[in-house]
Amino acid sequence: MSLRWPLVLLGVALASCATRPPDTRPYLLVPVTAEGTPLAAGTAVRVEHPGVEIEVEALTPRAREIWLREEAGLDQDPLASLARTGRFLTIRLRLTATGDQPVHLESQSIRLWQTDRTVNTPALDYTRAYELLRSDIESSGPGAGELERFMRGLLDGSIDVPPGGRREGLLVFPRPPVPEDGMMMLEIPFLQAGSRTFQVRIPFTITFPGTGEAVPEQGDAGA
Repeated sequence: MSLRWPLVLLGVALASCATRPPDTRPYLLVPVTAEGTPLAAGTAVRVEHPGVEIEVEALTPRAREIWLREEAGLDQDPLASLARTGRFLTIRLRLTATGDQPVHLESQSIRLWQTDRTVNTPALDYTRAYELLRSDIESSGPGAGELERFMRGLLDGSIDVPPGGRREGLLVFPRPPVPEDGMMMLEIPFLQAGSRTFQVRIPFTITFPGTGEAVPEQGDAGA
């Protein structure tokens, strides 16, 4: 009898964990070092390869709104409505051709991965953004012109930068559920500078806005 009850309680705990719905709270991305040490929120991460430099910064919804106003000329962030708040993760990406060769990037190949490689999310492209905002465009909300300006602010499709040039834009990802280990990774699988190609991976941890709370390591949260 003394052995039976621990086994029963263990079964209940496992069943509870198995049926627990995914954590869908809004969260923010915070970059970490290669050793896993979190950096300050809003820190820009730079990755350099011969002939090319990438700068990546995770933006809050407020920072995205400011960027769209200052860089894309939008009076209002079309993703900032109450129904969409917290549903997206935004990364500002700056691509610089530092050598004498052009730089090429296919933004649609970029993915935001959960670190166990089971879930990956592509950034919004024009079609997906239109589907998302269609009800606003066809009613009294932002018109087609606003969508065009919004998409000019996003990196969508083939990105070509001439020697010495620079291109900056946003990658907006539908927010995946909270990963169990609290880690995500931005992967740029194909970056070309002249005849050379590179792969870039940038890790992030997540925090919950307004609390400073980081996601606990797997196994620390309890059942």
